[in-house]
Amino acid sequence: MRLYLFLVIISASGLVMAQNNSSYYKSIREFEPSEEYPFGRLNPNASPEVAQFSFMIGICDCIDSIRNQDGGWFSFPSIWQTKYFLNGTGIQDNYFNSQNPTSSLRLYDPISKSWKVTYAQLGRGYFVGTWEGGMVGDKMILTQEQTTSTGQKFISRLTFSGISNEGFDWISESVFADGKTTPGWIIHCKKRKQ
Repeated sequence: MRLYLFLVIISASGLVMAQNNSSYYKSIREFEPSEEYPFGRLNPNASPEVAQFSFMIGICDCIDSIRNQDGGWFSFPSIWQTKYFLNGTGIQDNYFNSQNPTSSLRLYDPISKSWKVTYAQLGRGYFVGTWEGGMVGDKMILTQEQTTSTGQKFISRLTFSGISNEGFDWISESVFADGKTTPGWIIHCKKRKQ
């Protein structure tokens, strides 16, 4: 009888734990992408600034233009797909194209009051870097200090502009100490209707 009672108590405890784990699992994934919300949702408990990148959420059809070695431009189509992650407190994007597929994690740091965007690529050789910044007027501007192959320091500046429900523009520029600014990658994106 005691063994039977012990087994009943253990079984009941296991059922309660399983139910609690199920509730817990649902609570930490409530704002993740799902069948109902394929790009996730903004968590209402996230820093309010997370909404600053909401213009990217969804799928955008884009045209990239990258500067060639000779100074000319090469253009090609791409798809920028963006979703909420970390239970709606961050933003993750995947950038699909034939030249240089990439991915970024976009997290707002309330302590430094700035965005930290970690970018990764493999297409043109392995590279991972983190840019930092935030909204400046109606533009999102992110920067990172870099060094040329000759040892010259410059600022890599990424700017989102023309932000609307219809799409946005993006430009990557190198800004040198003498003020010279050289664009290297330009993207025009239109939001795909869902």
